[in-house]
Amino acid sequence: MVAAYIGGGFTPLECYLYHFLCRNVSRRGYVSTSWIERQFRPALNRPNQTILLKNKLQFYRFYKGHNLPVPEVLAVMEPDSPQFSSTTSQPPIIRTAEELRQLLAETGVATVVAKPLASLGGKGTMLLKRIGPDQLLDLGREEPITIEGFYRRMMADITTRQVREDSATGYLLQEQVVCHPSLNPLKGKALNTVRIATLRDPSGTVHFDFAMLRIAKPTSVTDNLHKGGVVAGIEPLEGKISNITYGYETDEGPYIERKSQDLSALFPEGKVPRWHDLLNLAITAHSFLPGVNSVGWDIALSTHGPVLIEGNDNWDMVIAQVIDGPYLTPERKEILAGYGLTAL
Repeated sequence: MVAAYIGGGFTPLECYLYHFLCRNVSRRGYVSTSWIERQFRPALNRPNQTILLKNKLQFYRFYKGHNLPVPEVLAVMEPDSPQFSSTTSQPPIIRTAEELRQLLAETGVATVVAKPLASLGGKGTMLLKRIGPDQLLDLGREEPITIEGFYRRMMADITTRQVREDSATGYLLQEQVVCHPSLNPLKGKALNTVRIATLRDPSGTVHFDFAMLRIAKPTSVTDNLHKGGVVAGIEPLEGKISNITYGYETDEGPYIERKSQDLSALFPEGKVPRWHDLLNLAITAHSFLPGVNSVGWDIALSTHGPVLIEGNDNWDMVIAQVIDGPYLTPERKEILAGYGLTAL
């Protein structure tokens, strides 16, 4: 039986996660990661357009240009850039520790988020709070660091990990988006987000596809699963939150299991606040994006309203099927047939 599922493109891990080996559990409607990577994404998403999602600087410029709410960018850390930015460029580029020191002094920002330009899963992300003229507090490590040390830490990530793993090197320095208290019931450090996937049909209409709430481990600076976060499904009509939460068995994964986190105690009303505003932002963001027809949007609810954090062309359909079951519903099959995906 295991061989039959693997022969259908499913890995042993997927067989485990989808409970294929349990009695009366069929693989009907489920899609394998192999099918997603070899057929689904190539048919729906043009590689030359996904750069707008993969590079955080291009994402910022694109959606800022469309007047959508995105985190404010203070500067881009690109050591190999040929020149320091002038006052007319936006955002400015910094290359040295002294330029970083000057930027922090001029902006006066209290807390800085440093994100690699093209990393996945929150790798290399740092959250730093100003505690003195030349002192920061690294909130992820809970230790003080100088501005010079902050610069060197970014440089180390750029020159060792990023050059091996990422399609672009450098850091985006952003002003912290403060999570609305209603989406931060654990009072953690991270910005909790809602993942809303949208699917555009061949006629151009954008449809809701999948949604889940991400709740970070209180000590983590990101809400990613491999940082100890948990997720729960969201139904699309009213934003009701499932009380079944999932997370990784260990921080590194890949085994996804049910967790004991009781969301009914954290969300007494049982739904995501301002759900329709979050959903409308995802659909609006997708409507501007050409050539990419399946996107997973990470959207936050700040103290000032919804904020578009990022979009993912390779969003995690495995966790979607763990939470919601088989991806190939009749509605999705009809849309995908329009892209020539009929041999499912």
